[in-house]
Amino acid sequence: MRSLTIGLILAVTVALSGCSAFSKEYPDKRYFSLHVVRSGEERVPLDNLVLKVRQFEVSRSYEGQELIYRQGELDWASDYYNALFVPPADLLTEATIRWIEASRLFAQVVPQTSRLKPTHYLEGFLASFYGDYSDPANRRAVVEIGFLLMDERNLDSLVAYQGVFKREEPLADDSVEELIRAYERAIAGILSELDAGLDKGLR
Repeated sequence: MRSLTIGLILAVTVALSGCSAFSKEYPDKRYFSLHVVRSGEERVPLDNLVLKVRQFEVSRSYEGQELIYRQGELDWASDYYNALFVPPADLLTEATIRWIEASRLFAQVVPQTSRLKPTHYLEGFLASFYGDYSDPANRRAVVEIGFLLMDERNLDSLVAYQGVFKREEPLADDSVEELIRAYERAIAGILSELDAGLDKGLR
């Protein structure tokens, strides 16, 4: 009886050891947020102009929160373990609202859900948003956004301003942190161009 008990214990120990050999540890999933802050001089707001920023539209390829990489001419991948904290549409809509608020170009800047009646609408479309690693000598973050400003007061010429801006920021290394920093630089550059374009289009 004693030998049978010892045999069973050994069998269970071996079985458990075998299971651990086949087990695989996976990395923890990480979430990132982008912080884009406007710097520079504030303007004197144009009287009674109210801008409502509509929720951004996003290309189907970049709708999700997972980071997207271009690894070759036809080789693309999404990173399950590294993702944005919120979807790109929400992230860019909020960043644009904060940026234009800081510019003081409009008397008020409100989100799509606001009940305030606007004088202008701003729409945005994210066309490209990925890390390009297809050329090891030229790694970069790629961001492309189109904007459309509409003047609700002028039905004969509804489009007050439109522009498409693309930024490619070089990457110092292959880390996810460096890609996030490059995204921040690219978005800040694009919003700076939007800022200047809106100012020129409204004055």
